[in-house]
Amino acid sequence: MYFARKITYSKWKSADRSLPDEQFLGPLESDLVVHDGKLSIWACGDADAPELEDVVLALATAKDRLDKVDLAWVSNTQLEALDLEWEFSEGRTAVVGIKNLHVTLKGLDRPKRAAFARVVKTSIDQGRWKRYRKHNVREIVLRALNSGRFTHRDVDERLADELSRPES
Repeated sequence: MYFARKITYSKWKSADRSLPDEQFLGPLESDLVVHDGKLSIWACGDADAPELEDVVLALATAKDRLDKVDLAWVSNTQLEALDLEWEFSEGRTAVVGIKNLHVTLKGLDRPKRAAFARVVKTSIDQGRWKRYRKHNVREIVLRALNSGRFTHRDVDERLADELSRPES
């Protein structure tokens, strides 16, 4: 099983794992914001296209507008090696059928966050990341909308309006 996290690829591409934790984490801080020591990730099975697209869908329908999404994914083996606490929890998304894919990493103090970041960086370096451009995100969301996985009423009004307009 794999777990995905939204990232900003440009920051991770240039991150240097050989640096001490503080210097390594510095530029990645905005991608690893924790609340009460918790960080959100999404289960994505074998990280194949439909499962990654469900993560994109979950993230996109929780926002007020469409944007590109860069995802990186790590294996459960990598997470277990870090000895991190985690649990499935209801995710914030408009698509009821994928709320249960949300996972909360717990107890992420700075050293554990740095260790997690190093695992994410390794995954990215090994090609376990993907960019979904805005038009790709739009296609994924519209496909789910048109198949009845959620309705316009389930998302932020600004996102519903954007989905109703032709692509610009």
